[in-house]
Amino acid sequence: MSQTCSYCGLPVGRSWRPEHADDAPLFCCYGCRFAAEVTHERGESGAAVWTLTKLGLAIFFTLNVVCFTMALWTDAVYGESSEPMSATYSDLLRYLGLLFSLPVLFLLGGPLLANAFHDVRRGRLTTDLLLMTGVLAAFGYSAVSVVRGRGDVYFEVGCVILVTVTLGRWLEATSKLKATQALDELERLLPDRVRFIGD
Repeated sequence: MSQTCSYCGLPVGRSWRPEHADDAPLFCCYGCRFAAEVTHERGESGAAVWTLTKLGLAIFFTLNVVCFTMALWTDAVYGESSEPMSATYSDLLRYLGLLFSLPVLFLLGGPLLANAFHDVRRGRLTTDLLLMTGVLAAFGYSAVSVVRGRGDVYFEVGCVILVTVTLGRWLEATSKLKATQALDELERLLPDRVRFIGD
């Protein structure tokens, strides 16, 4: 039995597990799940506003993390300063990077991880699992580097990946929906019956 996405209507990938019937909506990707929350048609405008607010907050925190990381890169470009406060300043930037990246991880990484776990339970391996593995590795390594006081940090990598993937998938899902609606409108223009006129 072919299953289709509850948001865009496209077919959903196969599962290695036997299909089971449940009433939960089925989505082909996280972008459709995210877009369905934003463009909710059941009058739950609060949930839609909160979903867009999460993305906006994540973008704000990500831009700050990128700024902190660029300030850390000045040591690599211009050489380490001999000022006594330079090490303290560097540690402050690393801790700020950790602090500002945590909301991004929870706001955007949490739903993406839940979607990956949901797909694995359904017997589908998707790119969400691969993305979250990379993001969690970057965050984990960076957090250990901050606590130990040495080593590189990659908080900006995880944050930018989460924001880019979430925004890109939402735009993709909304464009798929618009294309599907346009095709449905074209299909409605077709007549029910036609007359064939031969030569």
